[in-house]
Amino acid sequence: MEQARTIDRAGDVRAGRARGSALARTADSRVPGRAVGTDPQLRLAAAPARQGAGLGASAAPIQLRVDQIEAANRIHDRLVMWRAGRKAAATLATRVPGFAGEAVLLKVITTRSLFGGSVFSLAPMVRHVERVMGSTDVGQVGPELVERLAAVGQPTARSRGRREYGFASKFAHAFVDPDRFPVMDPNAIRMLGMHLGARNRSVEEDNRYVEFVMNFRRLRALAGFSGPRRHLDRYLWVAGQVHEWRNRPKARINPELAALLSDPTPDAANDFDVLTSSVESGSVWL
Repeated sequence: MEQARTIDRAGDVRAGRARGSALARTADSRVPGRAVGTDPQLRLAAAPARQGAGLGASAAPIQLRVDQIEAANRIHDRLVMWRAGRKAAATLATRVPGFAGEAVLLKVITTRSLFGGSVFSLAPMVRHVERVMGSTDVGQVGPELVERLAAVGQPTARSRGRREYGFASKFAHAFVDPDRFPVMDPNAIRMLGMHLGARNRSVEEDNRYVEFVMNFRRLRALAGFSGPRRHLDRYLWVAGQVHEWRNRPKARINPELAALLSDPTPDAANDFDVLTSSVESGSVWL
């Protein structure tokens, strides 16, 4: 690979780390200012796989190391507006407890506006969430909560109805427990498939989120990661976007992450190096 070059703030040219700078150079050609997505703060990556589909699995599972999870979390911590959005949701959860009336309305609106999600109109979504949460023991419930929240559409003779796994998992992550409910989005699905492969994952055809959580827990155990589950969740979100952007030039990712890729500090470039090292080296495990 041709050696990448980066320019520091003083204007001096020096040799950069090949992989991190290559990411930055590629990103720079793809981000015309702030024209990434429609939301200037929190637009998620588009992905070819439908939300809620089974895990995309690579032929040879790629190793995941603890230092990669840690690097992804350092990258995540540099995304100021994204973190502000998460903090706002946490503040709402604390100051407006419960899931009835105005509380559930505020939380559904916040989930949709900050994190994206449902294509359903607001009123039926709010009624559905209030009904589900009203019959739920929030302190004890497991992945089945997201299955119930996701079942928004009315079943027909030909379909079980649309499953809103993205919205449902983001709602439970933000307002129930971020460690108990990892976010199921295209980034997480992509990375679980990359790391577990086809032969090392659980399959639950009728319960996609239950399947997702089983594989999330399996990856955490295989990687030997004992830190907070939300840190693995953040790794899947960051790494999924980075790898998708590298593979698809027109992919739309979080604009703050795009900006960091286009002009990384030396520390950020090093974190991108660590983040992508298993894929770059083809480190296979399992």
